[in-house]
Amino acid sequence: MRVRASSEVNRDPRRALMRYPLLRCDMHARLDKPAERTMASLKQLLLLLVYIGTGCSGSPEALPVPEPGVAAEAGQTEAPRPSAALNIDMYGWISEVTLEPGAYERLTQSQREGWEAFEGHAYEAATESFQDPVSRSRAEWSLALLHEDLARLSGYINESFFAEWDARTALPNDSAAAVVASLASFCAESGSLAGWASRTKMGTPGFEMAQAISRGRAPWDVEGTDVFAKRMALHRETRISGDYHPLKASGSNPLVVERTNLYERVMYDPCLHRTLADHWYNRAAISLGGKDWKAVSALVSAGLAGRVFAPWLTQNDLATELRVSTHAGSLGARSPSLRKLGVGTNPHAGDLSASAEDEITSLDQGLAVWKSTLGEQAAPEGLALLDSLQLIERFRNEWLVTRARYALLDERSEQAGSYLAAAHRSDRLSIEADASPHLWVYRRGIISIRHL
Repeated sequence: MRVRASSEVNRDPRRALMRYPLLRCDMHARLDKPAERTMASLKQLLLLLVYIGTGCSGSPEALPVPEPGVAAEAGQTEAPRPSAALNIDMYGWISEVTLEPGAYERLTQSQREGWEAFEGHAYEAATESFQDPVSRSRAEWSLALLHEDLARLSGYINESFFAEWDARTALPNDSAAAVVASLASFCAESGSLAGWASRTKMGTPGFEMAQAISRGRAPWDVEGTDVFAKRMALHRETRISGDYHPLKASGSNPLVVERTNLYERVMYDPCLHRTLADHWYNRAAISLGGKDWKAVSALVSAGLAGRVFAPWLTQNDLATELRVSTHAGSLGARSPSLRKLGVGTNPHAGDLSASAEDEITSLDQGLAVWKSTLGEQAAPEGLALLDSLQLIERFRNEWLVTRARYALLDERSEQAGSYLAAAHRSDRLSIEADASPHLWVYRRGIISIRHL
């Protein structure tokens, strides 16, 4: 919610809560570079992002790398000590592109625009350019993860904000805030859905919808003529027809604007990213010939198209994680190949940032030796791809963000903050231009915290 306050309100400390703009969903999370944007919420990321530390990092020193060995199962946690040998073939798509540059050329030559868009994180443009369904599914998958991240974090923040507002001053009787809180709880699959629904007042807009979803109906299945029903009709159309453009365009428009003598309460659609995430997961599943996110198993046998630029390095990594993962966004976080970089497949027990920083140090040391070895073995054409595509840096940031997501899902926010802070410190990547939109969202959240 955004509050447009008069100067009198700004001088009145009793109005501090109403100046605390947690609910306005007006952050532009960059989906395509440079023009594509989607409405998100800087403020809705703050609660989890407040745990993110600044950390410190030096240039990783080259150390001996781990000995090759049997890939560990995802349940193992202890990281091996680096030793003297390296079987570079075990290091997946980075080595494949660098040592066999012809493989990347063969992959991209017939769909160059699509792969250039995907490499640049222009995921929507990539979905429109790719003709091959496997390649297209990679862009659709990335969009699904992005919107799911935003939906989940939005839910956490909305619940915290409405609860704090209610505890301080109680939600106004003439406000639709309780309806918006009900929608937020439903679409985040968390929070006090029944409690918020019980606070809605008969005769006010959204009352019937809040009561219906408290009884288990999806809000987009509730028809009506008020502003809530009309917005949910766009969700329904997206889910039935697959045309997401009208819903996406609506994201910049307030769901509710409430005016008082001193300010406006401006509340946005808390279900936007939930429906967009479901849409893109469904699109990816259809492209891969499946029914849900587990359809990504088709990428195991898809060759380089199924793993290049992914947080998993090899087909064995993806296959192993699919056997143990319960959430789409954690695929890659515990890959067996990580042990060859000196990182355990599972984070250390306990939510200790120092443990995460130890893992990051081991990762950077392993990556430095890996890059040095590639420099000795690769042909000039391969080294040119390694440098121009920033393959090491790309994998590092993709993995760190995935590891952070896994930590957040496991309620380890301190460790998540360390992983994200390390991703921000990349020496090579320009965060604004080249880093993934997932990392961009987190970074923008940190900037907002500093302003607050």
